[in-house]
Amino acid sequence: MFKQVLHITWFCLILTFFSCAGESRYEDASAPVEESKSMAGNSAKFTEELNINKLPESLSKEQQGAFELRAQQKFQDFLDYLKIVSNPKMDKGLVKHSEQLMKELFISDTITIYDADSILYGTKNHNNPLPLFDYLKGYKQVSHKKEITSKVKSFSYTKSLQKDTLNNFYTGRLQAEMILNNKKTLKTVNIYLIETTKQFGDTELKSIEIKLGNIY
Repeated sequence: MFKQVLHITWFCLILTFFSCAGESRYEDASAPVEESKSMAGNSAKFTEELNINKLPESLSKEQQGAFELRAQQKFQDFLDYLKIVSNPKMDKGLVKHSEQLMKELFISDTITIYDADSILYGTKNHNNPLPLFDYLKGYKQVSHKKEITSKVKSFSYTKSLQKDTLNNFYTGRLQAEMILNNKKTLKTVNIYLIETTKQFGDTELKSIEIKLGNIY
């Protein structure tokens, strides 16, 4: 009986930890990035720059840095959730919850991951682009699947956030130099800064938020 209670308590702690990941965590991946370290050290200013509810005509240098750092955090969150989802020994309830949190990181359920086999098996197949969540469903059916491991060594931007006036959002492109399944690789992800509306009971709150897009 004691072991059952201990198991349930431990599961709840893990679930709570990862449900907060999208808002509070940025771990090893920040270490190689001096600008990220500097900005993360000033939490009050960081919060202030993110606390706007309408897309501005242009981003200040501080806002640009804060939102680009937020994109790095969300990519790291994606990798953390992916580790849970891919682990065949993980509790099914935690896997399901992590999948939902992962979806909330992206601009759409239909975003595409290119070279998907590099994450599955460490092999190259650029002709194998798949919608991310279809890819994850297929991965679950692989009998010899293994937990996906990753560690980001550094982040850089091949395209900083820029206003798309036609569609009224900002777009950018983030690149991660990383160790993926014990192999060095570069992964690039499109990022978007968009206006969103969230419902809290009868109240709607508008904000702007970073979302991830296609992964290359």
